[in-house]
Amino acid sequence: MNDYVQLNIMKDMNYVEMRELVSKVWLDVDDIMKLAQCGKHSATNIRNEIEAQILESGKKVPTSNRKCVPSKMVIEYLGLDIDFICNMAEKLA
Repeated sequence: MNDYVQLNIMKDMNYVEMRELVSKVWLDVDDIMKLAQCGKHSATNIRNEIEAQILESGKKVPTSNRKCVPSKMVIEYLGLDIDFICNMAEKLA
């Protein structure tokens, strides 16, 4: 599946679903794809950039089968407004 097809699938995510994603402690590439509405390649690049920031700060990234990064850093990277997302999710819930 190419990035264009994945982007069209992701457009239907609403604020309630976004709130569920941003409330997770760790996000993997699939979560980043949904949140950023991008393809796997772009999401992997985002994850790698955040992972590099963590390593440069002298901290370590947990190892697992699926590489994950802190959701807080993904939210900051994407410039998302958590308060707005949560307020809109409550209005829709």
